[in-house]
Amino acid sequence: MNNILVSIVIVLGPSKKNNVSRCIKSICASDYKNVEIILVDNSCNPDASEKILEEFRFVRILIMPKNTGLFAYNVGYSNSAGKYILTLDDDCEISVDGISVMVNYLEKQSESVGIGSLNVYNPISKTYEWHHFLNEKSLVLPTFAGGACVFRKKMLENIGYYDDSFFLWIHEDDLSLRAMSQGYQVHFLRDVVVKHHDFTKILRPKKLFLTFRNRAWLNIKHFSLLTWPLLVVRDILYGGSLAFGQPEFLKRSFFISAGYIWGYLTFFIKLKDRKVVSWSIQKRFLRNFYLKTYQSFKSYQTL
Repeated sequence: MNNILVSIVIVLGPSKKNNVSRCIKSICASDYKNVEIILVDNSCNPDASEKILEEFRFVRILIMPKNTGLFAYNVGYSNSAGKYILTLDDDCEISVDGISVMVNYLEKQSESVGIGSLNVYNPISKTYEWHHFLNEKSLVLPTFAGGACVFRKKMLENIGYYDDSFFLWIHEDDLSLRAMSQGYQVHFLRDVVVKHHDFTKILRPKKLFLTFRNRAWLNIKHFSLLTWPLLVVRDILYGGSLAFGQPEFLKRSFFISAGYIWGYLTFFIKLKDRKVVSWSIQKRFLRNFYLKTYQSFKSYQTL
């Protein structure tokens, strides 16, 4: 199966904490060699791409004129040639056999498996992104982690790329709901481990604001009115988990609330895209959140 081309798309963000060199080195160390690496430079730093190109001349670099958020991913995807598109955040490292295991798994599945969410481990917090699914028998997920995931290129061509009006965050949920509505599945690739060096404790006002604005937009775009009370409870619980007991509680609460309220005030932006998914998909999506909350509570109780 080493003859199958895998396109690896990395978006270089504006953060000074990224280590894209480490990410590319982990790809180079992979036992799977038939890859193309596309780096989309969203950093607004003219020197960033030059430094990467000096170290890795085989990397294809696409430079964006400004930080375009999700649009940069869409540019990378549309310029890819592989059967599969592996997306890695610029502060990720993939295991040596990760790409091989990923390709072998997907080749054994039907084309209805359109998205694979990789097993993301944060060495800083020593936590797994999908810890609440590690012991689940089913590998079918309701969404995926965009920082380390794989797509069938054909699926993206069929359903479209990220909704770049979200700019960033919650875009994975939107793409998952659109994919599931078209008969595709999201699978958890438990054996493909990716280290994601993410400083989750740092206060990032823009991330908090956009995350909760986009949660409101997601509700407007895909969910029935009967589901909204559960969604609002979900969002309030999640917002509380990000604010309570954290440094700068008032600032966190302000940006979370402001983003969520603004999302509903600008409902007309997403109303034109409204396409409610089936009740079975809505139930699966909500179950993921409550399972994650329950497992987190259990972990907290045992500390």
